[in-house]
Amino acid sequence: MIQRMEHAFIDLVEAYIKAIKFLKRNKNEIFNLGSENGFTVFETIKTFEEVSK
Repeated sequence: MIQRMEHAFIDLVEAYIKAIKFLKRNKNEIFNLGSENGFTVFETIKTFEEVSK
């Protein structure tokens, strides 16, 4: 599960970077940066704790 969440996090970071670059050129746009594979806040925190040891 950790690798799956790490991959999803990297994808999300890349999506934010692309969205920010787009917004620098085009104003007032809405983006949904979610994925098909949701994670609970608890799962995210536990995974962060595990990988940051």
